[in-house]
Amino acid sequence: MDPFDPSFAETMRMRLLAQKDQLDDPWCLGFFVDNEIKWGDTKSLASFTIKAPTTQRAKIAMINWLQKKYKTITTLNNHWGTTFGSWKELRANRKKVPTAANGDLTEFNKRSLKPISAPYNAFSKRSPLKSSILDVVLRVLMPMFSPSPPVIVMSSATIFTGMIFSGSSYLLELTSLL
Repeated sequence: MDPFDPSFAETMRMRLLAQKDQLDDPWCLGFFVDNEIKWGDTKSLASFTIKAPTTQRAKIAMINWLQKKYKTITTLNNHWGTTFGSWKELRANRKKVPTAANGDLTEFNKRSLKPISAPYNAFSKRSPLKSSILDVVLRVLMPMFSPSPPVIVMSSATIFTGMIFSGSSYLLELTSLL
């Protein structure tokens, strides 16, 4: 599901509520989401988004954001070193963009976290103890067992958990658990 789709947050909330029995089970400490996640880097999500079909909601959001930022396609072209003839042409693009776009790709990755936080927020409201356990997994256990957790993932988890991550030292300020 595309987190930029207007129905994303509600769909995720409904999927969570469909697990009501497990949410209310005092023996259930949390939910398995995925295994061996391939994190990518600080621009991976945006790199895939810019090459997505024109109808994908994330790509539409990205192009709209770029239009607001650059105002004209010429300004974007000057910044990226590209030759798109129009915003429509950029929207139709299915190829990798030059490295000059990396700053914008990284920024869009960060912006993408807000809609993605919907499932965590729904989970946290419905089951605060289980979300606190998830906080520990995200912030303590993952860095211990992952040889090189990307800083973007760890720092982004702050948005969801309220915990502070300090570089590669894995020092945590457990603000969300106090």
